[in-house]
Amino acid sequence: MDFKRVPPIPSSEEMLEMAFRRATKEGNKAYSGAGSQVARIKRAERARVKTAGRTVMDHFKRILNRTPRLEELSPFYRELICTVVDRERFKRSLASMKWVSEQVKRLVGIYSGRIGRSRTEGEIKAQRREFYGRLASLLRQIEPHLDYLRDARERLKDLPKIEDDVFTVVIAGPPNVGKSTLLSAMTSATPRVESYPFTTQGILLGYFEDNYQRYQIVDTPGLLDRPLAERNPAERHAVLALKHLADAVAYVFDPTLSCGFSRQAQENIYREIKERFPVPVLPVLNKMDLVSGEATGTFLKGLGQSAYMVSAKEGTGIDELKEKIMELKRIKDLEVSEG
Repeated sequence: MDFKRVPPIPSSEEMLEMAFRRATKEGNKAYSGAGSQVARIKRAERARVKTAGRTVMDHFKRILNRTPRLEELSPFYRELICTVVDRERFKRSLASMKWVSEQVKRLVGIYSGRIGRSRTEGEIKAQRREFYGRLASLLRQIEPHLDYLRDARERLKDLPKIEDDVFTVVIAGPPNVGKSTLLSAMTSATPRVESYPFTTQGILLGYFEDNYQRYQIVDTPGLLDRPLAERNPAERHAVLALKHLADAVAYVFDPTLSCGFSRQAQENIYREIKERFPVPVLPVLNKMDLVSGEATGTFLKGLGQSAYMVSAKEGTGIDELKEKIMELKRIKDLEVSEG
């Protein structure tokens, strides 16, 4: 999905200025040919009508063709778009361009015919002026839609470029538990930062490969680090988008409690994410280079299950976590193949 390919959305006045400028140029060319005065004027005014109409139709067609169709996007991007635009209003605004294009095409045919049937220079020019007036009226009628699309384009072009056809692990957990450090340790590279609606830090993306298989790791600061009740509607849409994207979740605990969240608070967010995401949620105890065995035991007892022990800073335990991720991908691939 790439909304950066969508051409700039002109205002009605900018569109009219472009259309009339081109129409004047083409009309002057047509007038310079052979024939009587009336014939040349008729040819010139018809060229102006056709050029003005074609300019509007072609520009709107280019915008429509380069705008990704929402119904053809993945569930991830459909939900993500809801974080920045009103999806139904966006679709109506696009439809207004198509409607205007159809009306302009009809008017070009009508006024080309009227110009052809006109007998005097005054009648010919009057038909062209009337066409210009109706064209201007149509474009000004959809000005609110053009304004909305212009604003939507600016918002949508900054959506993150995430590969939604690659096995994806979303890293979750409270702030300061080492999520970004874990991502770096797993991908052995500086993560790519992508903007994300309604977060101040953006998201972090990293990748690793094994046996020609690609794995995408996503860290989401500010989205998955607090209870649902504390999130605004846009953030909830973003969480839902990630729900469509994730093949697994790695939830990071900080057993040292240096993150500022109690064991119970960390567990509460963990259990909520398990309820929200219908995929495997892997508990990961980070900072194992700093924690005592007693603190580790307390966490495991509270969880009532085993967990992956890692030190993202030291790079220990990372291979075991990645092996589990690769195993989950093999299981998913097998389920898909068996249909």
